[in-house]
Amino acid sequence: MFRLPPLPAWEGMHPLLVHMPLGILAIAPLLVILAMLGGRWARGLSLAAMVVILAGTIGLVLAVSSGEATEKFADGVPGAGAILDQHEEGAELVRNVFFGVSVLAMIVFFVGGRLTGNRPDGTRRPRGAWIGANLLLLAATGAGYLMLANVGHLGGQLVHGVGVRAPIVALPPPAVSEGLPTGGGAERRDRDDD
Repeated sequence: MFRLPPLPAWEGMHPLLVHMPLGILAIAPLLVILAMLGGRWARGLSLAAMVVILAGTIGLVLAVSSGEATEKFADGVPGAGAILDQHEEGAELVRNVFFGVSVLAMIVFFVGGRLTGNRPDGTRRPRGAWIGANLLLLAATGAGYLMLANVGHLGGQLVHGVGVRAPIVALPPPAVSEGLPTGGGAERRDRDDD
C-alpha cells in the first residue's frame, strides 16, 4: 500500500529544503542566456528566468530558516564549529545576494520589455540595451550560484565529513529481541546465517 512519508519537524526539513534552490537556480543562467538570444521568444524566456530566480530565492529563505533550526545538532560534534560558522554566514550572504538578483531580474523583465520588439512607428529597436541588461543579470546570477555551490559544499562537509545529522523523522526505539543486543545485533545474526 502506498503512503506518503511523515513530514519531519522544521529542523528535519533542512536536508530536504536545501536541494530546492540548488536545483532551481542551476537553470537560471541558461534561461537568461536564452532570453538574451531568444528573438521573438525573448520576453517569455525573460519571464521564465525571473520566475525561476524568484522561486530559487524563496527556496533560499526556507533553507536558511530551517538551517538555523538545525544548527543545534552540530553542538558537540568535533570539527563542526568552524565549518558551521562559514556555512551559516555564507548561506545568509547568498540569500541576500539573491534578493538583489531577484530585484534585478524583475527590472530586466519589466523594464527590459521596452527594450525589445518594435517601436510604435514599426521600426525594430536596437538589441544592445537588452543584451547588456541580460549580461548584467547573467553575471549576477552566475556569481550568486557559484557562492551557493560553495555554501552547499560546506554543508556537505558538515554532513559527510564531520557527521552532523538532523533527524528527518522521529523513529520509535528499536525493539529488543530476546538474547540480542539492541542496535543491529539481529542484522549481524542474519548475515552469519548466509
